[in-house]
Amino acid sequence: MVVKSHAASRSAIGLSMMVLFLPRSAAPQTRSSLSIGLQVAQSLDHPELTAIGTHALIALPATFAIYPAVLAYSLSSGTAWRLSTTLRWAPGSSLRVGALYIGAGPFLAKHSLGGMGVKHVGALAQMGAEPRLGAVRLFLEIQVLSGGPVSAEGVAGLRIAINSHS
Repeated sequence: MVVKSHAASRSAIGLSMMVLFLPRSAAPQTRSSLSIGLQVAQSLDHPELTAIGTHALIALPATFAIYPAVLAYSLSSGTAWRLSTTLRWAPGSSLRVGALYIGAGPFLAKHSLGGMGVKHVGALAQMGAEPRLGAVRLFLEIQVLSGGPVSAEGVAGLRIAINSHS
């Protein structure tokens, strides 16, 4: 009887050690219901246009999310900004290593040069990838825009999960 309990305790300790040292990707995943972050965008058709901004990602059921973002462009003279909100779908978001995603939605942009302001209303489509590395998430995406001065952008950024649920 003593031999069995000693063997059982060694097995329990071994199992506990295996669980403790499992790679992070093998641990159960939680889906962040809210995350916020920073992003940098580079126009692909106007290389002189670079933007920096902020965004949020608000999770919805079935791997959908609302993705509002604000970008401010650096211009040699004048100012420019863009506000967008997309509905994002990440069909592979249940994967432990990350997800590819697509999204689409409207945007409102404004730029002013020499005291004149011009507004643009349009639509954007995005495709990106986001590895799951814990609370901090890095991402890369391509955005295609219709109805504004920029028609395509490369975007990179990071997002921090504020709260999570299983």
